[in-house]
Amino acid sequence: MAKTVLQLDLDDARIAAVADVLSNKTAKKILSLIAENEMSSSEIASRLGLPLNTIGYNLKKLVESELVDKV
Repeated sequence: MAKTVLQLDLDDARIAAVADVLSNKTAKKILSLIAENEMSSSEIASRLGLPLNTIGYNLKKLVESELVDKV
């Protein structure tokens, strides 16, 4: 797996949301997984062996922090 780098300006208003998301192990797993390939919620749930509602919750947080885009 390739190393993923994220750069943020310390004055960026998203910092608190990003820090919150990146402190969550599940959100980090999802982010790593979708950094390489676009996937649906159900595909992510299947790959990670997690309930769909857990994936949905974490994806919502990732979208709110603007780390991922909803397509």
